[in-house]
Amino acid sequence: MGLRQVRKAREVKAVLSESLVPVISDGEIIGADKRPIPRVVGEIDAGVLTSRMVVPRRIHSEGTGYQRPVSKARVRRLAAELKAGRVSLPTAVLLNLREYEETRHLVQQREQSCLAVRDDELHVVDGQHRLEALKDLIESDEGDWESFKIPFVCLLGASELEEMRQFHVVNSEAKSVGTDLANALLRERAKTDPEFRNYLVERGEHWRVRAQELAELLQETEPWRGRIRFEGEKKQRSMTIPSSGMVTSLKGLVTTSAAYFARVDQESQVAILAAFWGGVLRVLPDAREEPEAFTLQKMVGAVVLHGVLPHVIELIRESGGSVLNPADFEEVLRGPLQELEGQNSDMENVNGVEFWRSGPGGVAGGFSSNAGRRVLQQRIESLLPPIVVR
Repeated sequence: MGLRQVRKAREVKAVLSESLVPVISDGEIIGADKRPIPRVVGEIDAGVLTSRMVVPRRIHSEGTGYQRPVSKARVRRLAAELKAGRVSLPTAVLLNLREYEETRHLVQQREQSCLAVRDDELHVVDGQHRLEALKDLIESDEGDWESFKIPFVCLLGASELEEMRQFHVVNSEAKSVGTDLANALLRERAKTDPEFRNYLVERGEHWRVRAQELAELLQETEPWRGRIRFEGEKKQRSMTIPSSGMVTSLKGLVTTSAAYFARVDQESQVAILAAFWGGVLRVLPDAREEPEAFTLQKMVGAVVLHGVLPHVIELIRESGGSVLNPADFEEVLRGPLQELEGQNSDMENVNGVEFWRSGPGGVAGGFSSNAGRRVLQQRIESLLPPIVVR
């Protein structure tokens, strides 16, 4: 055998080797027509899969396909994360080999079942963004991304209609991670992973960790003890706000680097918040006795009053008071919180604590949108005394 023939034989052997993907039979699914569809699972090299994958995008005018347009921004972000080693892809993509023939596609090699995908198209039912990100990395020619192992589940011989059915089930029945849990997980990762903390700073998301930590500490502090509901906790009547709502309300306090509150240590932040709310509830004591009946310690009140807090802090400091003294907060807030008034759904003018009553008797609940909360915050700020420049 000549040198050229040896090289050709090696090339053929390499092609055959990369095209035989070790798999395990994983039973079958029952299709919409009640017929069984076999299924295999395994790992495949990214180079092999991305060179054979077909994404059946929806073409409305032709009534074909079902996949959504790919989000290029999402692909770029995932590719960057993979390249930086911050994420892996542990979950399986869902594929389908439409033109399946058992004798041609399922072969044995050294007692190992293999899926032969030499010239076959593998239709991507779920996982297009993961695969597009890997394809971009392979094409960038930076690193050995062709050998990156991708776990997969592959249907054998399913129709496009069945793919569409599986796509719908996967994407309509899946439940995203709740914000409460997502914030808690971010905090846990950031505690032990300095690189991840730096990544959150780069993304402008580190405030979530700081706010989550504050929310957890406030849960142990009056008047928020037992009022914040964290992930996995059963709803109790005494709980007035989910942790995600509290975290959102604290965003402005922990992200404004020039503000006094954002620059003090965490222990002092908790003490300031406790004193602030102590002052608020001195002005509106009925809300302390029956917090569930008022929006003050619910999402609306927390977001609006935390938005007002930096201005109140400046007034206290300017007057020589203490931001750790509830009485000083009470003195600044008494006028604005008692004067704040509005018309409820019964066309009655109400002010003071009644402004914050839940239901039709109150007014604050009507400011629950983002725009509404901004308006209500501005109304309270307009009632604060001006800061005197000395």
